[in-house]
Amino acid sequence: MKPSSNKKLIKGIGIFFRIGYYFFWGFLGLSVLLVIFGDLSSITDIDRFTIKLPGSEPVTINKPPTQLLYFAILNILLISLSTIYVFKQIIELTSSVARNEFFIRKNAIRIRKIALIFIGLFVVYLVIDIATVEYVSAHSASDKITFPGLFGYFVDLDKLILPLLLLVLAEVFRVGLEMKEEQDLTI
Repeated sequence: MKPSSNKKLIKGIGIFFRIGYYFFWGFLGLSVLLVIFGDLSSITDIDRFTIKLPGSEPVTINKPPTQLLYFAILNILLISLSTIYVFKQIIELTSSVARNEFFIRKNAIRIRKIALIFIGLFVVYLVIDIATVEYVSAHSASDKITFPGLFGYFVDLDKLILPLLLLVLAEVFRVGLEMKEEQDLTI
């Protein structure tokens, strides 16, 4: 690829993530407006609902508490804010690459932040899965339910591969930057 086509590709990626960034801000704003001004009574006044956990059959829960709805809203808020933050980091990363600033300390920090957000989301999802399985087990309409996976919890370790790879990449950036600074001092 020619350098000019690489710049176009980088700018295109930056535009894509800018659109996603503003989309998620809009989604988050609409969600907040729905919670504040919407009529949630139709959702909170139900006697039973059915939930499908990964790798299991649908389970019916008797008289779900309103706290589950607020827990779901908090989950959506956390995911939206994390996505917005990751998109912002990617936008800044692509902007610096478009300015031919590849090996700078800020890029290594941005990559590390993205990886740590993904690892944090993995932990949050794991806690949510464990809490959901425990709640469903305690309040299900059926006496015997089983969940496949690690100790009855659904653990998707594939979601850890990318963040760990990004952490390694960030460390390579940091070490490469230190080597470049050392080399610049010896000249």
